[in-house]
Amino acid sequence: MFSMLLVFACADPAAPAWAVQHGSIVPATNGMTGTQTWEFFSESWSPESGDDAFICARAQTLTATVTTAAGCPACRAVYALTVTELDSDCADSLATDTSFGGPDLFAIGEVDEALAGADPYPGETFGWSVAYADEKLTAVGYAYPESLDVGGTTPAGWAVDTVYTLWPAVAWEL
Repeated sequence: MFSMLLVFACADPAAPAWAVQHGSIVPATNGMTGTQTWEFFSESWSPESGDDAFICARAQTLTATVTTAAGCPACRAVYALTVTELDSDCADSLATDTSFGGPDLFAIGEVDEALAGADPYPGETFGWSVAYADEKLTAVGYAYPESLDVGGTTPAGWAVDTVYTLWPAVAWEL
């Protein structure tokens, strides 16, 4: 019991323990543009705890060109991604940590079966996947037309010049 109290007494409650990635993109004929934000939370964070555990955030711009990815027959679009830092209120190494620089590949396809239970707009949502270096694509969230958040209609399929919200399905444990 005493050693457990020491661990809690020495732990930094503001140390980052979780990262959540979300954003907004607009597909074009030959690529896409957008922004993404990495938000960092302390160990006490949970999806239900709200902003109480928020530490800082990094905003980034996204530009991409259309490409292909092996092993992704259900992908509607695959992009080779370039991420550029835009702004950050992180005061420590999180502001420059290259781990959060962005994936190499970004793909849109069907919502992954493992994530379907939390789909914000079933039947109108796409799955959002990423790949780092030469890894395979991993499902990380949902992409849906921004208009759905205000009761609007959706275009048919993955539509050029439509603003899509990237909503996370996972939190990255640091």
